[in-house]
Amino acid sequence: QATPPGGAPLTLPLPGVARVHEGTGGTFAFVAMTDLHFYRPGANERNEKFGRLADSVNALDPLFALSLGDQLEIHSGLRDEEKKLRVMGAREQLARIQVPLFLLAGNHEIDKTYEGAATQWYHEKLLGAAPYYAFQVDGALFAGFDVSSPGLCQREHGASFLRAGQAEWLARQLSTYTGRLPIVAAHISPFTEFVDGPDRDLLLTLLYTNRVRAYLSGHLHYTQDRWVRNPLADGKLGPPWPTPQPLTRSDLLADPLNTAFLTTTTGSAFMLGDVKMNGYRYVLVRDQEIVWQAVLPISLTIARSSPAPNVVTYQITNGNEAAMDGLPLRADLPPGKVTATFNNAALPAQITTNRAGQQVVWVQPTIAKGLSATVTIRVDQ
Repeated sequence: QATPPGGAPLTLPLPGVARVHEGTGGTFAFVAMTDLHFYRPGANERNEKFGRLADSVNALDPLFALSLGDQLEIHSGLRDEEKKLRVMGAREQLARIQVPLFLLAGNHEIDKTYEGAATQWYHEKLLGAAPYYAFQVDGALFAGFDVSSPGLCQREHGASFLRAGQAEWLARQLSTYTGRLPIVAAHISPFTEFVDGPDRDLLLTLLYTNRVRAYLSGHLHYTQDRWVRNPLADGKLGPPWPTPQPLTRSDLLADPLNTAFLTTTTGSAFMLGDVKMNGYRYVLVRDQEIVWQAVLPISLTIARSSPAPNVVTYQITNGNEAAMDGLPLRADLPPGKVTATFNNAALPAQITTNRAGQQVVWVQPTIAKGLSATVTIRVDQ
């Protein structure tokens, strides 16, 4: 329950964390994690990895987080008690995330034999997650849906398009949106293991016709960032579809004629691909544009403290997997003169003011491989 200033009390019947905030000043960050593959509660190697992920995510304190599917480990052929143990592990671990968390079904939330319930049994009944969702933040649209519904996709791997009614729902969300940054999320990208045919054509038509700027997915267990020029810009719409190219520059994200397909590495499960790294995607949005994004490895540890009301301190230790060029860090501080330091050296700061009159300060230090750093943001009267 919440009572906004000057407003009537609100009751929010949400199954997870809710956040009531006064405003972001037009800039906010969010996290996308995927392929967590929990298999039991308590102490184990997978839960230990996720604990490191959760600690850093909580320190970054994004406005919200997305889990892009496969919260559960593979459970085909297991007894029902073993399958429910996987759900217990997922519920226990996901509760460690301290910001609103939106779950999507993955192909391992499927069970075509248990009560004939498909994703509904594990994803909706036991994990308490919605089959699809849409919300807006500062004009940016986020729409997530289920591409793993059996009956359309009659196998555990791969995907087809949506359960009954979701195509119409997604078309309605996108066609009525009037902002500049529509972001769509599902477990599997239409360019990886999506069944070729009418469902894939329908999904790509919806993405391109509505000028979706970014499609977030998982499933591959490695990072694959690609972009494609919207074929509609050249008067073409329909198969054969253009082949996405590697996303190598941030300005490609800013062009409204492009769609980016951002596939994130596994958060805590087994790793595939040439560069094996557990991690999560961290995205900074400003004025309905993605201005920074990267996959952060769990070897990048982040801790935040506030030793005084006018001071926020980040302790950061980077491993040897990836350098972070311009890692966004935020501090909510009272009015006054802001200063920021990186290992005691001056650090530029950008200041926005939210509707509560509090200063929202962003800094973006570069964290080299193997580096430990202290970032301090403070305000003085």
